[in-house]
Amino acid sequence: MPWTTIRLWILMLGWPTLAIGSIYILYKSFDFLRRIRQTSLGKFVLVTNTGIIISMWCLGLVATYYLLQDAIGGVTIVLPVFIIWAVIMTVVLYLANKWGNEAVEINIKIQRTKDELEKSVRQRTKELQLALANNVALIESIGDGLIAADTKLKIMMVNPAAQKMLGWNFADLKGQIMTAETPRIEDEQGEEVDVKSLPANKALLTGKRVKTDAASKDTFYYVRKDGTRFPIAITATPISIKGQTKGIIMLFRDISAEKELDKAKSEFISLASHQLRTPPTAIKWNTELLLDKANGKLSPTQKEMVEEVKEVSEKMIETVSSLLNVSRIELGTFIVDPKPVDYREVAAEALKELKPQISLKRLQVLEKFDKGIPTIPADPGLAKIIVENLLTNAVKYTPDEGQVAIDIKNQPKAKSILISVKDTGCGIPKKDQANIFKKMFRAENVKSKIEGTGFGLYLLKSIVEMAGGKVWFESIEGKGTTFFVELPYSGMKKKEGTSRLGQ
Repeated sequence: MPWTTIRLWILMLGWPTLAIGSIYILYKSFDFLRRIRQTSLGKFVLVTNTGIIISMWCLGLVATYYLLQDAIGGVTIVLPVFIIWAVIMTVVLYLANKWGNEAVEINIKIQRTKDELEKSVRQRTKELQLALANNVALIESIGDGLIAADTKLKIMMVNPAAQKMLGWNFADLKGQIMTAETPRIEDEQGEEVDVKSLPANKALLTGKRVKTDAASKDTFYYVRKDGTRFPIAITATPISIKGQTKGIIMLFRDISAEKELDKAKSEFISLASHQLRTPPTAIKWNTELLLDKANGKLSPTQKEMVEEVKEVSEKMIETVSSLLNVSRIELGTFIVDPKPVDYREVAAEALKELKPQISLKRLQVLEKFDKGIPTIPADPGLAKIIVENLLTNAVKYTPDEGQVAIDIKNQPKAKSILISVKDTGCGIPKKDQANIFKKMFRAENVKSKIEGTGFGLYLLKSIVEMAGGKVWFESIEGKGTTFFVELPYSGMKKKEGTSRLGQ
């Protein structure tokens, strides 16, 4: 075939092929750019392919020039170079297109995942914002005061009810310590509450909810911004996340009305008890006169009836005395006049007074007193009530021929003495143990069998805690109970009042 014909075929086939290929490559480049949403990768592919096309067209023009001029260089050099370049570029463009498609698919998947994540994040954010709004609305609608604090008791949040009760704005309270001057928490005597005694601190240390109410022995008072104060009932609950305490929430409410009502009730009981005490005392005295042989001999039937009246009157006097003691404790009107007291002597005296009951029930009494037990400042009457209540309970609830053991130990390291009274009585059911020190509470297993008022242990706990001590017990139903009373060397503090307990 003549060289001229070959040149014409090359030109006729080469240029349309180059033009069609260029258009196709540009189309694929723009499509690639569109599918991957104008990212830098798409722009890079477009620019690269455009450069390759321009270089191929330039090389094609040079080859055409030489072919048209019938120059030897065009045939021997340019034409083979053009063909080789075209083959290489075709392979490069094919691979680029293939890899581009793979990149497009990966990018589309990434973009789809990104869109789904963004949608999920937007939805979750919306849900959290709604939940937060609901929680804020709930907190703001609570009628009780609410204060949230961190593990260092620094205030983080205060609801509107708390701000209204205290007279302080949140801006004033934020970052303050709960026991600081803003807001100040006081005890009955107007002293600032030590952080160790604060329910919120106890809840943080124990990880358990701590509650106080109008019936609690210790009442806390919040001081308002204007200096006035009001009694509060507190519920302190630790904030726990995955088993770790992160802070504390304290709910409180004003119990002024409850305290006033409780005071009025105690005053009424005190007044009524005083009035009720006289008749049974007079009955007791007269029955003793009737039983005295000097005033005439009674028939066996008369004697039995008079002794029954005397026994009933003594029980009435005991009940009225307990009511008086409870009302005096709750009103705080009892006298505390400390003197050096040896609790071994108090125990010996109490056992002497209980000797008739001990003999009647044929009980075995064990006494174990450490040597060198120091005398402790205490009101003799209150010290007697502590020991008497421990021993009376043990004797009362131990069956015939049982055993009662009293042990008084010196604890120099703890700077205290420990009194324990163990019996082999009926024990306290597990379900009743949490309530055993409550006023007028009696365990189910003794209510119908053994008489009692339910005041003894309440009085015991009140007096022991007033003296800075602790009282607790260990008990197994049907096997017996051991009560423990720990009293510090520092003893009781002097207190003015209008009457003495037990009188």
